[in-house]
Order: sequence, then C-alpha cells, then structure tokens
Amino acid sequence: MRLWSLHPKYLDAQGLVALWREALLAKAVLRNATKGYRNHPQLERFRASSTPLLAINSFLAGVFVESIARGYTFNHDKVGPVRAAPARHYRPNRLRMVTFARQAFQTQSGYFC
Repeated sequence: MRLWSLHPKYLDAQGLVALWREALLAKAVLRNATKGYRNHPQLERFRASSTPLLAINSFLAGVFVESIARGYTFNHDKVGPVRAAPARHYRPNRLRMVTFARQAFQTQSGYFC
C-alpha cells in the first residue's frame, strides 16, 4: 500500500493512478469492507484522526483535484464527504454541504448541480 505524503502534482501518471487505487483500498480497509491490510502501517495516520473516514476522504479529494487538473476522469462519487455533516439544528435546505472535490470537479467541467 503506497499512500504518499507528498503533493500529488509531483507524481507521474502511473504514480497518480496507483495512489488513487491504493487510497480507495485504504478507505475500504478503514470501513472494514475487506479482510486484508488491516494492520498496515500506512493506515496509522488515518486511524490517529478522530474521524478516520473523513481523513481518508480528504486525502482522496486531494488526489481527485490533481486528476481533474490533468484531465483524468476519476470517479468523484468515490471520494465521499470530507467534513462532518452539519449539526441537527441547521436546516438542510439552508445549508448545502458540497465536498471540496465535487466543487473542483464542477469548476473544471463547468457542471453545476
């Protein structure tokens, strides 16, 4: 499992694609959706977070933004939320949560929802 600590802009095409795939694997491990890699040392930094899934989603969002900048078509639906949902006293129709990755996708592609 290779989860690089450097900015994705420094990776070549193969490195960026490998980072995306390995981060998706890490996300599956953190969700307990796979049996392998559960004790991998690369996952310690995400598990150290109070919200490991939000941490890995934030990592994936950074990789996704770089992929958009390069013209790649990674699936932005796999990123997930990068911050916690709003508190219950907020009305959902008044506060629209859009992930950083989705904003980048919409800006680059001209697609707005």
